[in-house]
Amino acid sequence: MEQLQTWYRTPLGQRIGAAERRAVAEALRSFGIGDAVWVGGCPGRLRLAPTLRQWQAGRGGDLVAEPTQLPFRGGSLEALILGHVLDVGYDAQAVLHEALQVLRPEGRLVVLTFNPFGLWGAARLWGRLRGSVAPWRGPQWPAGAVVQRLRHAGFEEVESRYLGFRPPATDPRLQERFDGWERWGQ
Repeated sequence: MEQLQTWYRTPLGQRIGAAERRAVAEALRSFGIGDAVWVGGCPGRLRLAPTLRQWQAGRGGDLVAEPTQLPFRGGSLEALILGHVLDVGYDAQAVLHEALQVLRPEGRLVVLTFNPFGLWGAARLWGRLRGSVAPWRGPQWPAGAVVQRLRHAGFEEVESRYLGFRPPATDPRLQERFDGWERWGQ
């Protein structure tokens, strides 16, 4: 996770982090009162309703917690965001089981993962060949596999959204040229 946090400070990481924050805020737009907890790689604070308390778990966050042992009563959270937790090697079923336990029946789980296919998948493969660090290391799950794991864990309604359509180029000037890809991909 520390490597991922460092990556979020790069120009590419900042762009992807901003897209993730917007997507999560949109997914939680209809929630008004309660607690929202972000576990894992976090690109910064979300813009949420002022009545929805926001917590960040992990180094430098508001609380210390392992994704498989969250310090909350069962059924107490309005929202739980897993920021690339499945990408760093935690037992996916244990994490998702814990998420199901701490969420309210009408609560929302948001899972962020990197797509192992396409341009990012190619960059990941190339990064592995070079011995690179996050976000190019660790298991990455195709959307279908994440949905299957969510359903197996007991989540009934599952929706997938995609973002980050730009090639993972690290040069900031090149990144500006790819801004149009984000609009096109949506």
